Amino acid sequence: MERVYDWYTYAGGIAQLCWHWTSPEGYYMEEGEHHWWNSFYKEHTKIDLDKIMNGEDEEG
Repeated sequence: MERVYDWYTYAGGIAQLCWHWTSPEGYYMEEGEHHWWNSFYKEHTKIDLDKIMNGEDEEG
């Protein structure tokens, strides 16, 4: 971490963080090749990301 800080501070570097989300419990598949640790892939979940991104995921 210190190397990243020094690079950013003294060399003008751009630091980037990467995060892989996992689906909430109850939304990931647990069958065959689908496991909770693969639930950051759309095809391994029961979540419709297209609806979520379009704001169509609300119940009511």
